[in-house]
Amino acid sequence: MTLPEWFPELKDVVLFALALWGAVLSTINWRKAELRDRRILRVVAGTAMHDLGSRLGQPFARVRATNAGQRAVTVTSIWFEFPDDGAKLFARSYLDLPGMTDTRLPATLSDGQSAEVWMSYEDIGTALADRGMASAILFPACEDSAGQKHKGEPWSVNVAEFINMGRR
Repeated sequence: MTLPEWFPELKDVVLFALALWGAVLSTINWRKAELRDRRILRVVAGTAMHDLGSRLGQPFARVRATNAGQRAVTVTSIWFEFPDDGAKLFARSYLDLPGMTDTRLPATLSDGQSAEVWMSYEDIGTALADRGMASAILFPACEDSAGQKHKGEPWSVNVAEFINMGRR
């Protein structure tokens, strides 16, 4: 049995396509493995009110760092950051209210675990007023044990409103 004249060319094209498919698949798998081994922390800012039973207490800002990767990450510090000069606004004291407890840092987080720090609106407003600011954009941020900084979405702050809300 003899093969047609075009068979060697077809064989070469099929082998080339198979080699190309293998190279693309290998590259995709390598990239996924690289991403899986990275330190990935998602940092978000939110608000909560302390519940005092019949009434609400003062408002608090919460900065939460969540491990979004598969690798364990140690969070060493959590803060709000000023965008202009990179200055850091840390919580003034450790908070331990029911349902609003600061995570003791450094904290090692496995996949999906979070560490959080609570700051009163009044403390944030006072710190900004001390800098002579009427309003500010702050970024929630944290640092891991390797010294890598992770930042979240911007958070708008009206200084007078924060100070007044904290004195309720």
